[in-house]
Amino acid sequence: MEPARVLAIVPFLIMTLWGKAGSVALVIWADALWPSRAERVHSLYARHPRRCVLTGLVNATLMVFIGIALISTKVLGLLGLLVLGLLIVLIVLGYGCAYESFGRHIAAATPMPRWKMLLCGGLLAELAFLAPVIGQLFSLGVLFRGLGAVILALLGRTASLPHHHATPASPLTLDDDQA
Repeated sequence: MEPARVLAIVPFLIMTLWGKAGSVALVIWADALWPSRAERVHSLYARHPRRCVLTGLVNATLMVFIGIALISTKVLGLLGLLVLGLLIVLIVLGYGCAYESFGRHIAAATPMPRWKMLLCGGLLAELAFLAPVIGQLFSLGVLFRGLGAVILALLGRTASLPHHHATPASPLTLDDDQA
């Protein structure tokens, strides 16, 4: 392979890494801002996987269709971009469920603050998503399941789920002393 072709891949890899780092940072930030909502999303993700996948698949399809339909009209193009942007943010927040799941397994071996658990879980999940074929299939499953959990948490009633959680959400602190 020619060196010029190899070097052409470098900007793509850098953009991919920045996107994945931004995804992990957005999840940590949202978890710190809305810990009870994040815990509800994670609870739905763990307890209702089929409902989350179906909800995510249907909503992703509808939002993409509506976004593209709005963009194709010249008058409502900006609204279509907003719909697709909202979909991207909801998908990234949905990936936080996988970050949480991976992070809990890591934190079981080594106690750590919640933000570090999400960071380690996010890095591990994003590395798994990079694996050829299997990683992309895993990523698609997590995408639809996580998106469904976020949408169900946003639209659902709080009384519909029992308030029993495996591990309560701890507040985000930057102190390494608190584990």
